[in-house]
Amino acid sequence: MSRSQFGINIPSTEELLYGKKSKKTKRKRLSRTDEKAIFQKHTGICAICGKKTAFDYGEVDHIKSLAKGGSNRASNLQWLCHRCNKLKGSKRTNAQVKKLLGIEKTTKRKTTTRKTTKKKTKRKKKPKSPFDDFLKPPKEFKF
Repeated sequence: MSRSQFGINIPSTEELLYGKKSKKTKRKRLSRTDEKAIFQKHTGICAICGKKTAFDYGEVDHIKSLAKGGSNRASNLQWLCHRCNKLKGSKRTNAQVKKLLGIEKTTKRKTTTRKTTKKKTKRKKKPKSPFDDFLKPPKEFKF
């Protein structure tokens, strides 16, 4: 609530609509040194696509967006290339953008010492149709 010049308490629009003030975190402008620190922390590699970018060709992004209740803490900030940051926006998560770009998660496989006795059989390849290339979705978006 704010006071008018006559000493009357006037509720804000948020208080009138929702009954209380919203708890959204305000966007904080990062200094150039903070941006460079995050760039160096990630060694210039995009957190989504893994592409190495120069400082001028990347951006600092919130892992959990402010619109979804994220914070301005350094632990919630990451380095992204321009393309991934524009695709992510404030609505998508890192995993959703990876799926959109067709990037699979890299998982460590356990190595086993079992020996297999099965012989691998070669499968016959289907004859290629002229329409196969048109039916497949593009592997990578180019902007």
